[in-house]
Amino acid sequence: MGLDINKKIEGIMQSVALDDLSLKYLPPVADNPSDYYFISYSHKDYKQVYSDIYALQAEGVNIWYDRAMPAGESWERTAEKYIRPSRCAGVVFYVSENSLLSPAIHKEIEFAKQCGKSCLTINLPMNDGKSYSARQMLDIMISSGAQIPADKYNFIAQTFNDDVLYLPYSQSAEHKAEKILRLEKPPLLIFNVKWKDNVSVKAVSDNEIQNVKEQDFNCIQSDTKKSLTTLEIDNCAFANCTKLQSVDLPSSCKFIQKYAFYGCSSLSTINLKNVLRIGESAFYDCSQLKEIDLSSSKIRTIKRCSFWNCGDINLKLPKELKQIDDYAFGKCNGRFDLPVNIEKIGKKVFSDGAILNIFDGDHYFVQNECLIEKSTKTIVSGNIRSSIPINDKVLCIGEGAFMASELTSISIPHNIVSVNDDAFFNCVNLQKINISTGVKSIGSQCFYNCSSLHSVTYLGTVAQWNDIVKMNGWNYQSNIEKIICLDGEIIL
Repeated sequence: MGLDINKKIEGIMQSVALDDLSLKYLPPVADNPSDYYFISYSHKDYKQVYSDIYALQAEGVNIWYDRAMPAGESWERTAEKYIRPSRCAGVVFYVSENSLLSPAIHKEIEFAKQCGKSCLTINLPMNDGKSYSARQMLDIMISSGAQIPADKYNFIAQTFNDDVLYLPYSQSAEHKAEKILRLEKPPLLIFNVKWKDNVSVKAVSDNEIQNVKEQDFNCIQSDTKKSLTTLEIDNCAFANCTKLQSVDLPSSCKFIQKYAFYGCSSLSTINLKNVLRIGESAFYDCSQLKEIDLSSSKIRTIKRCSFWNCGDINLKLPKELKQIDDYAFGKCNGRFDLPVNIEKIGKKVFSDGAILNIFDGDHYFVQNECLIEKSTKTIVSGNIRSSIPINDKVLCIGEGAFMASELTSISIPHNIVSVNDDAFFNCVNLQKINISTGVKSIGSQCFYNCSSLHSVTYLGTVAQWNDIVKMNGWNYQSNIEKIICLDGEIIL
């Protein structure tokens, strides 16, 4: 260890607080090393930890610690960028009285476990100068009066059990470096056996993965040594794998849980023919998805936001589909064929870019680019190309029906009797609207954030306008200044 490093360590040890420590004394972080080890520690222990980092680096260990964390970056983003990638060969926890009580450290422990990262602990000495296991530390802290909730105690005790190698801080840097460099890298997919022949993909160990092949899912077999009967992709398993381009799921994959592929912005190909359930926001922001064929699937419900912002997707819906929840295909461009027996369609399922083919089903029909529920005669979804049908099959504009549409003008004909809550919510380009005298009620926040709408043209008298039941906040956060009636204006 050179003189320069000794001086830096001396500067660290003489400092009063981390915030006052000059950057020149901080250990360096290697630029994009092929393999590195993530250091998890409490800032209160910086003197001992930084001295140790210098010693480990001298033994050839590439280190990443939060010196390299950009200012203002969230912990979640840091974990995604520096713990999850395959380049992170393992995690080293500096265990102390401070770190054992740190919520941030607990989150790092959880995330490292989720990613299947190999871990070891370097245990700092307590007041008596001795190093103890994490559980022994907790017991000593409790005997000294520390209040540690039972759930936190159990979490630490179970995490740092006998399977986790722990090294006293006093051991030589050479010995610690040898043990760190022997940590095993995890497999690509981290599995969790749920019961018998049911296995889930809990996480992917490398968020820079580009392609996942069918054989990658064959890493685990059940205790019966038979082929898996059911495989599922667990919550957030591939979330934010922004370089992932294709996934070839095996036929045993039946369930995709919520947020499973959230934010996989490069994903263009995945086969879902054998899947029975797709969870909420499962493919949220998968903007490069091009074609999904669910026509032969047994899926009965498309969950909320399942395919939100999936771009120019060509999606064939299941023939047995019964329900589509709110915002399921929001911000999707493409042509959709609805099954004739669909029973329930939620709020703002389709956005401006979606094209609904002419359709007359058991419970819904499409006319003038408006999706209309038959039983209530309500428009449940419209878009920039819609014109409201003029007939007795349509009486209401439903909640959020034109939410966030880019339409610039619209006429509400005489057959419409109610305009419900949030009907034109956030229609920032709407400049002109004509309302006929058939309208008897206007819902709350109907014109919220319609920033380009400065007036409403009402095709009746001032008295008739005043007779309309308007819910509180019907024009909240809009720029509507006046109502233009046949016999005068109402200034708002």
